Amino acid sequence: MPGPGRHRVVPALRRGAGRGQGRDGRGSRGRGRRAHSSWPNGEPRGDLLRLRLLRLRPLPLRNGPEPRRGRRLDGRTVSGLEGKVALITGGATGIGRAAAILLAKEGASIVIGDVNEEGAAEVVRKIESGGGSALARRCDVGAEQDIRALIETAEGEYGGLDVVFGNAGLLRTSALQDLSVDLFERHLRLNLTANFLLAKHAAPAMRRRGGGSIIFMASAGGLRGTRGSVAYNASKGGLVNMTRGLADELAGENIRVNCVCPGWVDTPFNRPFWEHAGEGAEEEVLRGVPLGRQSKPEEVAPAIAFLAGSGSSYITGQALVVDGGMMAT
Repeated sequence: MPGPGRHRVVPALRRGAGRGQGRDGRGSRGRGRRAHSSWPNGEPRGDLLRLRLLRLRPLPLRNGPEPRRGRRLDGRTVSGLEGKVALITGGATGIGRAAAILLAKEGASIVIGDVNEEGAAEVVRKIESGGGSALARRCDVGAEQDIRALIETAEGEYGGLDVVFGNAGLLRTSALQDLSVDLFERHLRLNLTANFLLAKHAAPAMRRRGGGSIIFMASAGGLRGTRGSVAYNASKGGLVNMTRGLADELAGENIRVNCVCPGWVDTPFNRPFWEHAGEGAEEEVLRGVPLGRQSKPEEVAPAIAFLAGSGSSYITGQALVVDGGMMAT
């Protein structure tokens, strides 16, 4: 709807927009009839005509290099992650590694927690070689004290915490009758309880920053069952619903909580499933994926970056599916 000032312009335009007058007092074309014009009641006044011509002039060519992809002309990243602090569990390999590298490229400082210290150190070196900032600490997400210490490290080294990506987890396959209570409970501990503890201890740190974004690595296996993965399905299904509950509880503190649900991803994490499924299983399973293949970790990482950044500022309590169309079939 036009603003108040525009209501005065239109009548003025109509009043001043008659035929142009030549020296002989006739129309500008020297005839008595009105010249054709797309403007109301005739041709535009001179100043309006000049304005119209200016608008038709081509834009000048840009001098100098094009702006970096993913950044605004003022140098800020489009994602809004510049200067943020992001903590990632399970950041040494796979999706966690890809997310750490991508968030660092977007300007975030990265804190990696993983039991794979060598792999985590390699990710830190890669980030630093690209001009980013990162550190890694050993963290067993099954131990509450390790989670608490990792969050304290983020605040102590970088001054705060804005983004948490709970990526560490467990996948072991077993037929129901062979599934032990111990293995079932380990899935719950590492895939569900660990993320509960991560959110519990991260929330106060985010509150001190005025808000933040918590992202969990769930799975398409948390939305549908998979043969031989009862424990995994139960833990990831619980994680999806815990996401919704936390989103409701923490929204008043400007803390958003979402999860990502990948389908089949080509990482070492999924090898136990394929080994259990047997020869030819991958080809058969991928027939149910419209895009016909597994994803790469780098194809899932942008979903984490989106949920971490300002572009998702009105999104919370959601399970973002990245599965090549599998859930659509």
